[in-house]
Amino acid sequence: MKTLLKLSLILLLIGFTNTGCEKIKDLADVTFDADFEAEMDVAVQPTLKSGQAMGTFSEQETIDPNTNEDFKTYASKIKEVKVEKVIVEITQITNAPGSTVQVGSATLSVEKTGYTSAQWVEQNVTLTVGKTFEYSTTSDQFTNLMNIINTKESFDVKFFGTADPVNAGFRVKVYINTKITANALN
Repeated sequence: MKTLLKLSLILLLIGFTNTGCEKIKDLADVTFDADFEAEMDVAVQPTLKSGQAMGTFSEQETIDPNTNEDFKTYASKIKEVKVEKVIVEITQITNAPGSTVQVGSATLSVEKTGYTSAQWVEQNVTLTVGKTFEYSTTSDQFTNLMNIINTKESFDVKFFGTADPVNAGFRVKVYINTKITANALN
C-alpha cells in the first residue's frame, strides 16, 4: 500500500510539473502585428481577341515576410499566424478620361508553389483614386493565405483581369495585415 501511495504521489508530482511548465512556457508568448505590402503599376493592354471591348491587365509582385523585422526575429518560433484583413487600394490612375477605369473583372491572388492560392474577385466596378476593397476574415481564403505566410518564405501577389479604357494605367497597393503569436522559449 505504501508503494502504491508513493507511486501515486510521484505521478501526481510529475503531472503538476509538466502542466506548470506548459503554463510558464505560455507566459513567454509574444504577439505582434506583421504587415506586408505590395505596390504594382498596372497597364491595361489591348486584347488579341477581336471584338472584345476591354483590354487586359496582369501584374505581379513578390513579398518576403522576413523583411518585417519582428517576423524575421521570431520566424522559427511562430506558433500562429492570423490574417486580420487584406486591403486593395487604388492610389493613382493615368491616361483615363475622368480619371476612372471600368473593370470587367479583377482578381487578387496570393500564391506560393505547392500551396492553394488565396483569391478575391471583383466584377463590374469603377476604379477611382482612393477606391478600396477590404476583405474580411470570414472567407476561407484567409486559411489559404495563413498557410502561405506560415511557410515563412517569399510569396507572390498577382492582380489581373479586364478593364476599359485600353492603354489606361493605375497603381494598386495591397496590404496584408496579420497578427503573429510566437514563443520566445521555443
